[in-house]
Amino acid sequence: MEMFFIFLVINKGMFENIDEIEKKYEVKFSDDYNKRVILSIFNNNSSKFKENNYNLNDSKILVLIGMRYYFLKKNKKTAKKYYLMATEKGNNDAMNNLGYLYYREKDNENAKKYYLMAIEKGNELAIYNLGVLYYNEKEYDNAKKYYLMLEEKGNDLAMYNLGEIYYNVEKDNENAKKYYLMAMEKENEDAMYNLGVLYDDEKDYENAKKYYLMAMEKENDLAMNNLGVLYEYEKDYENAKKYYLIAIEKGNDLAMYKLGELYYNVEKDYENAKKYYLMAIKKENNLAMYKLGELYQNVEKDYDAAKNSYLVAIKWGNTDAMNKLGELYYNDKFYEWATKYYLMAIENGHIDANIMNKLGMLYYVIKTDYVNAKKYFLMAIEKENDSAMNNLGLLYYHKEKDNENAKKYWIMACEKGNNDGMNNLGHLFNFIEKDYENAKKYYLMAIEKGNEKSIENLGNLYYNIEKDYVNAKKYWLMAYEKGNKSAMDSIKRIMSSLELYISLKEMKNKTELIENEIKELKKTKKVNEYENKLIYFRRFNNIKYCEICFENDKLHLLMECGGHDICEDCFIKVEKCPYCRH
Repeated sequence: MEMFFIFLVINKGMFENIDEIEKKYEVKFSDDYNKRVILSIFNNNSSKFKENNYNLNDSKILVLIGMRYYFLKKNKKTAKKYYLMATEKGNNDAMNNLGYLYYREKDNENAKKYYLMAIEKGNELAIYNLGVLYYNEKEYDNAKKYYLMLEEKGNDLAMYNLGEIYYNVEKDNENAKKYYLMAMEKENEDAMYNLGVLYDDEKDYENAKKYYLMAMEKENDLAMNNLGVLYEYEKDYENAKKYYLIAIEKGNDLAMYKLGELYYNVEKDYENAKKYYLMAIKKENNLAMYKLGELYQNVEKDYDAAKNSYLVAIKWGNTDAMNKLGELYYNDKFYEWATKYYLMAIENGHIDANIMNKLGMLYYVIKTDYVNAKKYFLMAIEKENDSAMNNLGLLYYHKEKDNENAKKYWIMACEKGNNDGMNNLGHLFNFIEKDYENAKKYYLMAIEKGNEKSIENLGNLYYNIEKDYVNAKKYWLMAYEKGNKSAMDSIKRIMSSLELYISLKEMKNKTELIENEIKELKKTKKVNEYENKLIYFRRFNNIKYCEICFENDKLHLLMECGGHDICEDCFIKVEKCPYCRH
């Protein structure tokens, strides 16, 4: 175990503080001579170091010199030479170190060979290292075997790693808790943190807080950040900010990003969001760089700055930024660049159904490459993207004249609630299969889902097929109310200017398009006459019923002859006094 602490001294750079290491970890080096030798060998002043100044017949000295060459001088060849010399003298630390050297060179067979030699000589660190090797080879049963050999030895790293296998690989939370707790008995802060994560995943937030706080006492900044995340989830934003800031003081870039997110998404404080994103970016946090791009794009509308941020985020490995950059180029109609970044995202494993659908549309509409269009539509459909189902139906219908496949994918889109699929299915039943009942059914379904094209289409069906001008008028007016200008041409075929004028005036939510049409209709003779009669009636109205239909609950108009009063509906039909014919 003494060799383990020499490793620790090297890694921490504490070449003059071995006494502190002994005190902190409750270990004693063999004697003061050993400490002096260690300090001498690992002293940074390399000009004073001469191998021949040491007893090269002492295998421990050979191991220490080998470690000096390996860790400080990065000279693997010379390190191997001294390890082999010590191994020949039966030194198990040298065997373990050789195993470690081969492991770092990815020569696992030789690593295993020397670890096993060291284990036969009773080297505990080799047992642990062989467990690590098997863990990284995903041979978890063998990893467990060697970690369990150290259970009685109280090796907290082995117990922690056992907890990792049970938690992350075998999904056995109870055994994971058992070994994390054993590691915690040795004050292992990573075990405290991971136990907090485990309880967090189990939604046992009180225990999660408990173990995060224990790890936090050990200065674990990941635990500080996760406490912030937990409090943010509970909508306790003040405590969330508190713990993010504590983690930030420790230099945790994830906490910087998360605090930026809190300001961006919750408090809509974009200045502070930007501040913490930039702070995280200084530590090359790709999430923060990506979100800064979103802020530029969505808040500041600075698209050039957004593109630059996305490019840096991509350089740092952020696949979301690839999609976003593709989207920016797509919206700018730079389709080659959009395709490039969409494909880059997919190649990097970022499978976004919406992006695959857009990629399909690029190949379908822009590149007219129907093979690739189908490929990406189908990839999106595998992710249950209803737009891709509709678009693949369009491709089969318009380009391949394959009505059966078109129908198949439009039905799939309908089942997902896609109103374009419903409209297209209505169109197929209407014009191809001449099944007008099903056409009406799908047009109506589309209208209920907010599809405006179906409104005019249903009006056309009523007019052209069923000669039902009342319903045709109803749906064309509805379409025009939604801003469909072509519906107005259809309306004018079956409505007089006066009837249209009155219908438009009765609409409650008048768009600018409708208001302009009303102004134009007012210029016509019949509408002008109607308005004058209406004004006259409002001044002298004293007759309570229509002289044609005898109803008295409608707006009445006094005829120019002054002797007769009829309701608005009757006037629309006759457009003159039924008695004097004026």
